[in-house]
Amino acid sequence: SKLSTDQIKKITKNFMEHYDNGGCLTLDIYQKIEDFIKEIHKNHIKLYIATNKRENPTIKIINHLKWDRYFERIYCIDSYPLKRRKKGELLRLLMNKEDLLANRSLYIGDKYSDYLAAKENKILFIGAAWDKTDFSDYCQNQFEEIRTLNNDSINKIIRTLKSQS
Repeated sequence: SKLSTDQIKKITKNFMEHYDNGGCLTLDIYQKIEDFIKEIHKNHIKLYIATNKRENPTIKIINHLKWDRYFERIYCIDSYPLKRRKKGELLRLLMNKEDLLANRSLYIGDKYSDYLAAKENKILFIGAAWDKTDFSDYCQNQFEEIRTLNNDSINKIIRTLKSQS
C-alpha cells in the first residue's frame, strides 16, 4: 500500500532528527580522502564545500572528522536563501561571495548533477569516481573521472588546481 503524505512527512522528520542527533556520525570515509584533503591544504590551495546536505549535520560531520581547519567555508543548501535550492545556484553564490573566478577554479564532485552545476557556472569539473557515483547512468566522456584516489591521482589533481591559479 502507498504511504500517505502525513506518513511520509513523519518518516522524514524522524529520519532528520535521528541523523542530526548523531546518525550523521555513523559514516565510512573513503580511504585516502583525508590524505587528499591534507595534500591540497599543504599546497596552499583554498578548499570550499558546496553541498546539498543541510548545514547542521554537515558541520557536525566536518568537526567530528577534525576537517574544519582544511576548509575556508562550507556552503550548505539550507544556509542561504536560494530561489531554486539547486547546486548550480549554490555554487554561483559561493563563487560570488568568495570572489572566485570560474576559470581559476575546479569543482570536484561525485554526482552527475555536480558536473551540471560546474558546467552551468563555467568551472572545470573532475568526477570523483572512486566511490559511489551515478556517472555511468549518464553520457560518458563529458569530463575527466578519477577512479582511484592514490598518490598519482592526488598529484594530478593538485597539478590541475595549480594550473588553474
